Amino acid sequence: MQRKTCLVLFLALIIGLPTWVQAQTQTLGLGYYEDAFRYSRLTSTMGSSRIQAVGGAQTAVGGDISNITGNPAGLGFFGKSMFTIGIGGGNAGTKTDYFTQQTNTNPNVSNGRGLTNLNHIAGAITLKPQDEDSEGSGTWRGGSFGLSVTRANNFQGMLGFKGTNSQNSMTDSYCAQAWGIHERQFQNPIDFNTGTVAYLRPLYQSILFLVDVNNPTQYYSPMRTTSERLAGNMLQEGVIETRGGQYQWNFAFGGNIADKFYFGFSAGMTTINHKQYTTYKESSDVPNWIVQKFTAYDTLQVKGTGINFTLGFVARPINLLRIGVSFTAPTSFSMQETYGNTFVNVTSLRTGSYTEERASAPEGSYTYNLRTPMRANAGVAVFIKKYGFLTAEVEYVGYNNMNLRDYDDATLFTDDNTTIRNVYKGVLNYKGGAEFRYEKFYLRGGYAYQPNPVQNLDGLDRSLQQITGGFGFAFDKNTIDISLVNTTFKSAYQPYSTNFGANGYGGYLTSNGVEVGDSPYSVSKHSILQGVLTYSRKF
Repeated sequence: MQRKTCLVLFLALIIGLPTWVQAQTQTLGLGYYEDAFRYSRLTSTMGSSRIQAVGGAQTAVGGDISNITGNPAGLGFFGKSMFTIGIGGGNAGTKTDYFTQQTNTNPNVSNGRGLTNLNHIAGAITLKPQDEDSEGSGTWRGGSFGLSVTRANNFQGMLGFKGTNSQNSMTDSYCAQAWGIHERQFQNPIDFNTGTVAYLRPLYQSILFLVDVNNPTQYYSPMRTTSERLAGNMLQEGVIETRGGQYQWNFAFGGNIADKFYFGFSAGMTTINHKQYTTYKESSDVPNWIVQKFTAYDTLQVKGTGINFTLGFVARPINLLRIGVSFTAPTSFSMQETYGNTFVNVTSLRTGSYTEERASAPEGSYTYNLRTPMRANAGVAVFIKKYGFLTAEVEYVGYNNMNLRDYDDATLFTDDNTTIRNVYKGVLNYKGGAEFRYEKFYLRGGYAYQPNPVQNLDGLDRSLQQITGGFGFAFDKNTIDISLVNTTFKSAYQPYSTNFGANGYGGYLTSNGVEVGDSPYSVSKHSILQGVLTYSRKF
């Protein structure tokens, strides 16, 4: 995966940010199309425990605090003001297979990470007209203002991979990046302190690529022999830990006309705080090899702020039936990322005995613009008197309309935006659920499905499904609700690429009769179990 300029191109290869395995491991654009998808797909079920328990389907239900974020027209159903807060907890688990050749998979590695967070906090103030018992078509029946903060994406997680690679080493990717740069640039930090050189310099200092004494622009891997054959099998393992989340802040109003037609609008701000810590380790199974082991530590933090708007409507032609629609405009984000790297090599190359060679790259940063796609929802709910309801909805998300823009160079993301249009597609997400009520007790269940939005890539099914359930208890003006959401999906990760091309280091290996082999990658199965406890009070 590549990043802005040669400097960032190198950074992406050594960080090994989550990337999708493509046909023949091709690289498309700078790699930011993957980030666009990460922040556009909402993997968390938003809203109160009640709505989460019915699969997140709230467009036509109305009368729930979740309508502030979802369909603000639902605020028109409120008869009393309300405050609610939800606390979440659970576990994010992964099971990962590491593929180092097309036909070889290593034993899977399982990881887990606990989840604890403020899931949502919201309040609504209801305003009734003086003549609140008036009847008749077109009669104004009041409305409600609402304010909420809701968790839209949960980035907390951990995955690990481990396996044996008999074809290539991560040091091959280092050599490919350094190839063609004169060694004196790595030795002179004063005159050559920016760009690719600055971020390759710690690799040179920690002896993770070797220079040809006869040609100081060509480099060789310390994990290969003098004939350029791999020094045994490479034992490769890594851990990727992610933290943070994506929150939606909304201020909304919903109105009621004659208890038949409801409308609403909201202004929203989305905040992103995504942190990733990657550790990659590699060693040879050849005893006393010149490199005992090396480790790459990489950090990435992404912060973003965006704004959007939502417009919604609900019609209630008869008491038992509600039909709702809502439209959320594309969110325009200002994104800033910071990153850093440290390399540790335990080698005998410098002193003849094993010593630790450690070097770090200077911290870097980059700012850009991201626009996520519009979301359109349509739903229906059937209420069975006071015994509960059934609801279902469909949501359209046009992932192929995501867009990236550099603030200084209008053409920088041309290839990424082309990749977005070619690789992603618009999908219909489905949600549905039911609530059963008996006196003051509530029992709920639901299901949500997001189809695979990726096409023409690698054949991996990235669909997402959620099985939901929960219950509630009302007493006086208070309600306690509990929900459980089990989310499952798959993802792919590539620690480095061996797509070196026919020239440079790749051509050199080929001329020596060496097949560099496939880029290693992993496929992870994610299972996230999230529980939310919501307390609500009417006043």
